[in-house]
Amino acid sequence: MPQKLKIIFLSLLCIPCVIQAQDSTETKVEYLLNKAAALGNASNQAYTYLEEAVALARSESPEELGVALYNLGIYYDTKSDFDKALFHLDSAETTCRSFEQDEWLTKTTNSKGVVYLRQGRDAQANSIITLR
Repeated sequence: MPQKLKIIFLSLLCIPCVIQAQDSTETKVEYLLNKAAALGNASNQAYTYLEEAVALARSESPEELGVALYNLGIYYDTKSDFDKALFHLDSAETTCRSFEQDEWLTKTTNSKGVVYLRQGRDAQANSIITLR
């Protein structure tokens, strides 16, 4: 029997988004993040998916919040909105620490270092970038 589909309307642009109704909210968050990634960070629609992923993670799946915030921070970095990028990356770092998500914590800290470099803040960047 095929899985039921649930339609939710994205709050920012009222664009329908089909999400598989499964028991795991994580799947829904991942779905939104994957949709955003497929569109690329230049897309306003990608922003809509990222914001929805953050909102969904906040309300239903806090263990996925760090990943969603990380992706939103990367979105803002590619838009050269460094203050917003750092805001979301800082939030992602805090969340990843609280859930002991070392892999995402490493990605988040490295991304903060890249943002610092793009801002010309070399000393701050060098103090946090992890080379693997």
